Amino acid sequence: RNFSLALARMKDEDHNSAMRHLNSYLIEDPKSWIGHLSRGHCNFCLRKYQEAIKDFLTALDLEREKSDGAHASLKRELVKAEILVSLAAAYAASDSLDEARKYCEQANQELRTLEDHPTQQERIRRLRATLDEVRAFQSRSRPARG
Repeated sequence: RNFSLALARMKDEDHNSAMRHLNSYLIEDPKSWIGHLSRGHCNFCLRKYQEAIKDFLTALDLEREKSDGAHASLKRELVKAEILVSLAAAYAASDSLDEARKYCEQANQELRTLEDHPTQQERIRRLRATLDEVRAFQSRSRPARG
């Protein structure tokens, strides 16, 4: 119930209310990668980038634990790509450009493995567009040399 309410609040862009529901949900299910990913998105929208990074890293660790030893499914590969893109964006927003670059590269690798899945082209296109925005931010933020 808390997760459903959180998603509804996120859709309404009421991120503070969504955070309350996600916090309650994560007390009930602390190993929910999607709960941490969703809370990370709320933190990102609230410009709490360090908290977003912590949530995204937790989501990535939990997703890896879940899929450890299991055959990588298309869904899991897409989830991993989404988390990596989210990490790249959060690190870029917090001016940690080296970390942002690292996660951009990992996300690109993950997305390359997904290019042959025609049913997911729109989602892959959106993730690539976000990566392009992160790269553009990085190039604007890079200090001039000279």
